Amino acid sequence: MVSMPDIIKVDLLDFDARNARLTLNEAPSQDELIQEIARVEWKSCIELLKHIVKYGQLSPLENILLLSHGNRYIVLEGNRRLFALRLLNQHKPTLQLLGERKQTQVESIVKGHKPITEVRAVIFEHRVDAAPWVTLKHASGQGGAAMKPWRAFEKDRDEYNRNPDNCPKTLAFVYTTKGSRMLLIVSLIMGTRTWNESSRAHFSKK
Repeated sequence: MVSMPDIIKVDLLDFDARNARLTLNEAPSQDELIQEIARVEWKSCIELLKHIVKYGQLSPLENILLLSHGNRYIVLEGNRRLFALRLLNQHKPTLQLLGERKQTQVESIVKGHKPITEVRAVIFEHRVDAAPWVTLKHASGQGGAAMKPWRAFEKDRDEYNRNPDNCPKTLAFVYTTKGSRMLLIVSLIMGTRTWNESSRAHFSKK
């Protein structure tokens, strides 16, 4: 049974040496992990940092998953988020491991924004207990159990639902087409049907 989320201080969190994104020796230090994340995931972490700055918080849809480790916690799920929060909070030991160019880039993004010092997290006593949830987050599909990414047409439809006045061109065309022709166009866009002679004849009907 997974425990309810707790509020944990960011300063108590450490990066996971067994993070699947990273390729290091078997016992890397925290400094080595920081440098590797900066090398491998810098661009994605900067985009995440910008998103956090824009909305003033982490995504409310996701908890960070932690492993108890003495008086501290290892981040099993959420290492990029921890890295981004370290940047947001201007964590000196982290910034000192980055080059001057990266430090300047971070400063330009976070200047004037409040730090986030606590996160909502689920704590596990054993790594194996968190494994199913970490896999569910990152493995594709899982027969529908995992997150199912939107396809291009679904992204356009979401944009239309939020902002009809800025309707994507694909939907502007679809929503001005009536009846079965609209269903055919939707099917073609989403890839559930292919364009063939039958489709051509159906679309040519007056």
